[in-house]
Amino acid sequence: MRKTVLIVEDDAALRTRCRKFLEWERFEVLVAEHENAAFCILEENRFDVDLVLVGVTRHNQMRIDRLKEHLPDATFLLLSNEPESTREKTEETVSRDVFYPESLVSKVKRLLTPKNETELWRSA
Repeated sequence: MRKTVLIVEDDAALRTRCRKFLEWERFEVLVAEHENAAFCILEENRFDVDLVLVGVTRHNQMRIDRLKEHLPDATFLLLSNEPESTREKTEETVSRDVFYPESLVSKVKRLLTPKNETELWRSA
């Protein structure tokens, strides 16, 4: 079953690059410029979202909290190229690893792989 990723990022070029990398790996990808657009997409399409990539802003936690209300079972990942020290702190439930779009696919796959499947691959 294909996994669905929602990208919420105001930078159009970054959204496009991330979308292309993820679609190449056969993820279903939804894109939104901001959380209000994301809510519209979710209401119109009723997708089950597995992972949300949230672009870094000054109000990360507020943005994430609003999205989590609508997507309580989704995994969240901050989308940023900035060093950790320059970013606002968020809850521990949000992955804050710094990455570039080129390394996004491996990060997303790790986050969406069930732990038992990860262990299975390690033992093979």
